[in-house]
Amino acid sequence: MTGTQTCAFLIVAEGAQVSFVANVIDNLGLYKRTATLHSGTTANSATVDWRGTLSVSSGGTVSSATVSGYFPLLSVASGGVVSAATVNSFGTLSVSSGGVVSAGAVNGDTLSVSSGGTVSSATVDGGTLSVSSDGVVSATTVNRGTLLITSGADIQNVTVSSGGVVSGALNLHSAYSLDLHSGGQLISSTATPRFSSPMAYPAGETQTEGTCFIRIHFEVDQPIQRVLLQTACDDHIANLYLNGILLEQEWASDWRQTNVVELPPENLSSGANLLAVEYVNTGGASGLMGDLKLVYADGSYIVVTADHAIGTMNEVPFD
Repeated sequence: MTGTQTCAFLIVAEGAQVSFVANVIDNLGLYKRTATLHSGTTANSATVDWRGTLSVSSGGTVSSATVSGYFPLLSVASGGVVSAATVNSFGTLSVSSGGVVSAGAVNGDTLSVSSGGTVSSATVDGGTLSVSSDGVVSATTVNRGTLLITSGADIQNVTVSSGGVVSGALNLHSAYSLDLHSGGQLISSTATPRFSSPMAYPAGETQTEGTCFIRIHFEVDQPIQRVLLQTACDDHIANLYLNGILLEQEWASDWRQTNVVELPPENLSSGANLLAVEYVNTGGASGLMGDLKLVYADGSYIVVTADHAIGTMNEVPFD
C-alpha cells in the first residue's frame, strides 16, 4: 500500500509481509503475520496476536496497541512512537535506540528497553520491564511485576508498590529515583556501580578472617527526607545499625553483589550520628565500601563516605 490512504480495518493474510507508507489505519490486526509501519504511517489501533510481529520504524506511529497471545512482538525502532501499549501473557514489546513508548501496561510478559530507548508512564502488573544500559524509564509504577535494571540504565521517578520487585544493577542514582511503598523490594545483583567511598579496612588490615566492625560517624544539620545506602563488602554484611538501631535487611551473600537499600530517616538525629556495620570475611582480601546518601526536603543531598571510618577485628570499636 502506497500513497496517502485511510483504511478503516485491515486484516493481513497468514504468511504475508506488509509494508505501510503514508497511510492511516484505524484497526490493524496481525495473527501469524508481519507488518512494518514506515514514516508517515499511523495505526490508530493495532492488535498483535499469536506469533504476529509489528515493527514501527522512523516516523511510524501507533496510538494504541495490544500485544497478547502466543509470543507476539511489537518492535519500536529509532524514530518510531507508540503512545499506548498493553503487553499481556507471552507478549513482548521491544523498544530500541531512539524508539519511544509514552504509556505502557505490562500485565504478563516483557517490555524490553534497549540502549537509547525510552518508556514513560508505564505500569508493570505481573510482567517484567527490562531496561538495558542507557535505556530510559520514567514516571512508571511497578505493582506486582519486576523492574530489571542493567548497569547504566536511567531510572526516573519509578514507584514500586507492594508486591513489586526491582532487581539488577542498582546504584544510588537509580535507587534515588525509586519510591518504595510498603512491601516493595530492592534486590541487587552482580554490578560494579561507582562509589565515592574508598575501601575501609578493619584496623588497616586488608587481609583478615572472622568478624569485622566498621563505624562511620557523620553530622546532620537539617531535616532529612530520604536515606539511601549503597554498600559492597568482602565477604558479606551480618548486621547494620543506625544510631544503635538494628536495621532488618536481607544482605547480599556474595562479595560481588552490591546492596542498595533505603533506610528510615526517623532513625537519624540532629547533630552527631553513627552508622555501624558488622561483617564477616572468611579469609583473604577484606573490606567495605559504603556511600550514604542523605536527601534534604528540597531535593539536594550530600554523600557520606567511609573515608574516616574506624574499624576493628573481632571486637566492637569504642569510638
